[in-house]
Amino acid sequence: MLALRHRQGFILVGKARPCRAAGERGEIFRPLGGKGPTAGVALATEEFERARETYHRLAGCDPATGYPTRAKLAGLGLDWLAGEIPAPR
Repeated sequence: MLALRHRQGFILVGKARPCRAAGERGEIFRPLGGKGPTAGVALATEEFERARETYHRLAGCDPATGYPTRAKLAGLGLDWLAGEIPAPR
């Protein structure tokens, strides 16, 4: 999907992050409320970045940009689109 968006002129600038209020300890999500075992737990920026990079690798995308790799596009029969996306960094 990112490759098609890029082809249409929607360029990915930087790494988009969730837009929630950041906490004092580098958290990008507010701590969870309630009284259960996850009360007060918040996702730190580093944890989010690691999870996103893992997701991109598993999905066949370049972890640095989020764009699909040329091999992934070829595997999906979209090799014609491979020339339209930016080269991996």
